[in-house]
Amino acid sequence: MEVSVVVTAFNAAQTIHASLQSVLNQDFNDFEIIVVDDGSSDATVEVVQAIASPRIRLFTIEHRGRSAALNHAIGFSSAEFIAIHDADDISQTTRLSQQVACLKRDLQIDVLGGQMQATNGSRTWNLRFPAVNNKIQEVFDDGFMPLANPTVMFRRSWFTSTSGYDTSCERLEDLQLFFVHRKSTTFAALDTDLVTYTFRTLDFQQWRAEERDRLAITGTSHRTQPGPVGYLKYRVAVQAQKLELGITRRSNIKRNS
Repeated sequence: MEVSVVVTAFNAAQTIHASLQSVLNQDFNDFEIIVVDDGSSDATVEVVQAIASPRIRLFTIEHRGRSAALNHAIGFSSAEFIAIHDADDISQTTRLSQQVACLKRDLQIDVLGGQMQATNGSRTWNLRFPAVNNKIQEVFDDGFMPLANPTVMFRRSWFTSTSGYDTSCERLEDLQLFFVHRKSTTFAALDTDLVTYTFRTLDFQQWRAEERDRLAITGTSHRTQPGPVGYLKYRVAVQAQKLELGITRRSNIKRNS
């Protein structure tokens, strides 16, 4: 087994069937899918159970949040390469084969992402991220998230050298993991779209909560405090990305799921 695709789900009954089917449709064959249901109160478990595939292994836990669910999923997995896949996203059919080939070709890479298409209703647009380690590290140093987390694949050996996902994080657990271990990690990203990402624009309260967490994780709270002006800039950045104007960095938007 070369790849373990880990999927955490909480009340994802409306999206998880199509999401898992996109993984099952890969042109790569040597993988398993680990689904951890994080205490859903809807029909998520039943939807997953109805998919007839020996690749899927389903585990249910009490609701403890995404960080704990991710740690459980990776603990249940067996492969050397671990791919993150969100329960409302669609992986392109060549995603796994492209990433495995790259990680086999360049043994120095620990964490490998890619590019994404974002979708919201009938609108689809491109999200672009830096591809080489030094550029990725520069964005981390600026206090932002330079990786498209829904596209990430990493080596198990790298993950076991870390402390895992911090279960005290209610959000931005991906940024926390990568930021804390950035100095000992080699990052990269493919320049092709790997995932179609379900984009949600944050309201002010959601944005402020994420901004406070981002500033705390990256130690940049002395630079700014999240307020109405910052939220306005965020909304402008979101609109610019949707229109693909190229006037904002993806790091200004961060993540929106």
